[in-house]
Formats: sequence, C-alpha cells, structure tokens
Amino acid sequence: MESVIKCLDEHNRIFYNYANGKKTIGINEKAILFYKKDDNSKYIRSENEDIQILINGIEYENNKSIIINEDDKILVKERGVLVDSLNENDETVKLPWGEPMVKTYPYFTGINAILKGYDKDEMWVYNNYFLIWMYRFIHFNEYWTDFKFGNEEEQECFCKQLNKEIVKREEVDNPIEFIKKSISEKKYVFISLDMYYIPQWWGDEEKTHMKHQAYISGYNDREQIFLVSDFMGNGLYQTVQMKYNDLEKSYYDWKKDKKECHIEFGNDIWLISVNDKKEELDLDRVIGWCKDSLEGTDTRVKNYLWWEQDPWEIAYGIEYFEEYQKALDEFEVDSWFDRRPLHILDEFGKVMEKRILYMVRNGWICETDTEMKLMDDVANYRKNSEKIQNLGVKYSLRRKENTLEKLKERLSEIKIEYENVVSGLLKVCEESKANER
Repeated sequence: MESVIKCLDEHNRIFYNYANGKKTIGINEKAILFYKKDDNSKYIRSENEDIQILINGIEYENNKSIIINEDDKILVKERGVLVDSLNENDETVKLPWGEPMVKTYPYFTGINAILKGYDKDEMWVYNNYFLIWMYRFIHFNEYWTDFKFGNEEEQECFCKQLNKEIVKREEVDNPIEFIKKSISEKKYVFISLDMYYIPQWWGDEEKTHMKHQAYISGYNDREQIFLVSDFMGNGLYQTVQMKYNDLEKSYYDWKKDKKECHIEFGNDIWLISVNDKKEELDLDRVIGWCKDSLEGTDTRVKNYLWWEQDPWEIAYGIEYFEEYQKALDEFEVDSWFDRRPLHILDEFGKVMEKRILYMVRNGWICETDTEMKLMDDVANYRKNSEKIQNLGVKYSLRRKENTLEKLKERLSEIKIEYENVVSGLLKVCEESKANER
C-alpha cells in the first residue's frame, strides 16, 4: 500500500477498490476511502462489506472512519484474505487517538482525543465548550474553573457517542491482562496510577508518589509497554510508553502507605468505548448557552453543579471576568500563579471561531453584515486571548507588578470582546431559528 497522503485528489480524498485480489484507484469505485481534513488529520473507512480493515491489530466495522498516521499498521482483507498492507511488521495494538481540539482537564481532553480518532469530535465540542465558570471565593485551588458540560451521570446527556463502563479495582486480579483485554475489545482505559513511575510526567520536578488518572490506549507485548496519555511535565498533552512492570507497580502502589495517593476520587476504572450514535449541532442548546453566558446564569443544562453547589458559589459567563479580577486583586506575589483561567478563555475563543466557521459553511448562519461583524469580533477576541495568556506566562516567570497590572487591564478589555462575540452569535442564531419557521 503506497503512501495514501501523496495520492489524494483535489477534494483531499481517494478511493481504493479491491476485487479478486487486485487494487484499482478511482473516485467513484467505493471500497476503501482515504480522506484528509482541514487540520491535516487523515482517515480511512471501508465502504464495502466484502472489504475488512485492520488498523494496529484491531478490525473495524464498515462505514466507520478511523484516524491513521504514516507509521500505523494497516491490513486490508477481501473476504478474509489479505490483499494489501502497510507497516505489516508492527506489533503494537492500539486504538484510534487523535490530536484533541480542546485541551483542559485530562478526562475531557482524552474524550476529545478518542472522538477525534473516529472523526466524531466536532459536534460534541461545538455543543459543549461554551459556558465558562469559576468558583467564587475559592481561588487558585486544584479545580477552580472549567466549561459547563451535560450531566456526566447520564451518558446520553453528557456524550451520547461514548459508552462508559465502571469497574471496581478490587474486581481486577491482573491489571496488565485486564488492560490488554479491554483495549482488544476497543475500550479505552481511564485509570488511577501512581505517577512516580512515569518520569515524563514530572519534567524538571523531583518525582514523588501521587495518584492521578490517565488514559491507556495501546500496548505492545514484544516490547512490554503500554501507551499512556496525560499532560506531561512539559505542559503538553502527550502519549508516552510505560513498561508493564512499571504500570503494575504504579497500579498497586497508590493503595499502599502513601498518603499523597489517598484521595477518594478516581478509585474506579472507567472503560470508554465509541458507539454508532451521531451528534448533530444543537441550535437550541447554543442559544441557551449564549443567554446563560450573557446573564451570568446556569439555567438550561443540568449537571452535578446544580445539586452540589449553591448558585451564588459559582460565577458563570460574563461574571467569570469579574470574579477573576477579584482573584487577581487578592493574589499574593509569592504564591503559585494558576494560569488555567486564562487558558480557558483562550480555548473558548478557539472553539468559538471554529464553531462559527462551521455554522457559516453549513448554512446555519447566513452571510450578512451581522455575520461579518461577528467574524471580526471573534478574530479580535482570539488575538487578545492569546495576548492575555502570554501575559500570564510572563508574569508567572518574572513576577513583575506592572505585568500583573497589564493583565488586569487586558482582562477588562477582553470581557467587552467576549460580550460582543456571544451577543453577536445569539443574534444570528435567533435569526436562523426564525427563518426555520
């Protein structure tokens, strides 16, 4: 199988047709489709029931898109007989794993990577990464700010394209075999480990024992390694190799006499798999997010925040900026400076820009003067959200008071741009809704 990347047509796709052990290439001969997206991610899909595709040791159903890379092992079978291959000698068994569109906390970032692996991430991102929130009065703590999602206790409300199975750790006799079996069954493993045994996780810091959740998406028996994904010590979300024996120690050590690992959350193992359900852009949900964001409320999409927190304890949407200003005013220079609130603002802009572009291209928003102004507003927000995040990095490194003051000024400015973007999107969405009638 020659490099499909070099063969794509002007539509960034190509069809390979297999019949009687022979391969031909043609736009209209639907057997295997290769295609490339705007972000350069590349996918393969079988469109013929006689043709089976195995990628990295796992066979996939027809009409299911799977992300591929140049080093992936791809086998093509016609009625069970091997007719084509790429990197045939690679013994790694791994599930599809894409570059996440949004990178915030490990669980949600991994969900993005999983959905991206099946080309199913965009609609879930556009329907969810909207309403920002921040705890009031509890600043610079471990979990302080995030996006609002649907109810995680009801998978259909949270992410209907994924199944989640919960396994108690005490039910697992052999973690290595359990993880391998789960991956072979197309289930990603989200599991608590003692991160002491992943040196890349620490970067320049001194290693210590710490319980933390990470995803496992692949293994190689010959090399005795698992593929583990999380935010590493360099700040990047990456997949690293972890030896079987290190994982076994990491799996059990967090339960031993190490108080750093004795926290309740994350005791269970979560198995995540992709189903055949499809998510569509929900215009009513987007309109609801717009209104809550402008009103500083959370009234339309319920999750644990509704029953675990009082409404006055959380700043939503436009009030996020006021609460963050308070946090910066109260910040003590010698304290750890948490840049996550700035990162959330930047991710909001990235998603908003892609969401609006998708809505324009697919007819959700008409190309009018209002739409053009909205595109300009989101471009301005994006530019300044990057600047404010850079100021946060600069301040955390140098701790100069004038940098902090400049950060506060920029925050006031970007609040206005945020309001312009959200109100502009609300206007065009309501116009689109009215035109439907």
